[in-house]
Amino acid sequence: MASFTVLVPQTGINSEEVA
Repeated sequence: MASFTVLVPQTGINSEEVA
């Protein structure tokens, strides 16, 4: 999911990928 979170900033907040 970390891969798709990069495209979706909204979900990035929930994912550690936001960092």
